[in-house]
Amino acid sequence: MKKALKAGLIVFVAVVACMLIFVSGICYPDGKASASYEPQNWMSALDGSKKLSELNIPGTHDSATRYINFAYFLQDQNTDIRAQLESGFRYFDLRVKLAKDASDLYMCHNFGDCRTGKFLFSKKLLFKDVVAVAARYLAAHSSEAVIFAVKPENAADDMAKVTELINSCIDENELLWYVKNDIPTLDDVRGKIVLARRYDDERGIDFQWKDQGDCKMPTAYGDEATITEGVSLFVQDCYRYDVADKWRAVETVLDSCAASDTAFSLNFLSTVTHALLPHPKKYAMQMNARFLEKQLQKGSRYGIVIFDFATTALAQRVIESN
Repeated sequence: MKKALKAGLIVFVAVVACMLIFVSGICYPDGKASASYEPQNWMSALDGSKKLSELNIPGTHDSATRYINFAYFLQDQNTDIRAQLESGFRYFDLRVKLAKDASDLYMCHNFGDCRTGKFLFSKKLLFKDVVAVAARYLAAHSSEAVIFAVKPENAADDMAKVTELINSCIDENELLWYVKNDIPTLDDVRGKIVLARRYDDERGIDFQWKDQGDCKMPTAYGDEATITEGVSLFVQDCYRYDVADKWRAVETVLDSCAASDTAFSLNFLSTVTHALLPHPKKYAMQMNARFLEKQLQKGSRYGIVIFDFATTALAQRVIESN
């Protein structure tokens, strides 16, 4: 009887262990869940004297596109900003355009409008809505810092008015924002939104770079730009490559990343290849799977790594490399 009970207990323990392994594989596709991983407050464990550019930070591309018109072609995320924050993402790629009456800024991607819900006529998502989400999150998680890379998407918009509306949003709560054109330490910006602007202005870190959609295979992937004297920005955003070439670009930058206290590095996994009718999700699934297979070395610098259809597992992989 005792032998039977012992054998039954062994079988039970084995089954439970297998179930845990299976569940961890669902939650984290690489099968390596960490019990100590706390994505909501991961920056609390980092040395606050380090410059933001020295940290390995997960980011999202076209961050506000969970709900967007023409989603097949334009959707790049399937979670909202709040969920991305909770998953550990701290860099957000935000595209804005003027409302028709120039009274406000809408979130967008290309010709599509970002919305607050999945229905066609759901309310349009405003820039100030996204700021409010980040503000609430940072109020509850004061150890964290968030980078907003803001790009005016419509070349026909009145840029003076766009800048005015962004600055008006900043003026409503100046203590929430870091708007100097230099690289802050983490302690400088805990509890703040760091403005990384992709337009001309005096406020914010200058995050402007040349478009990399020409499909050419360069000798060195990416482009280097100047933030200010002695401070630089390196960006790999070759978004017209097929998956094999795009992964080669991403991996090359990962393996040779020059992020430092005087240099930001941005490494985008997003691509739509040469397709006339792009479907970002198709390529994101392939790129993200390759990234999860990549072994990152703890303590190595990888800079800001930016994903389409971002998941907690992708954020964890970047975060745990710090």
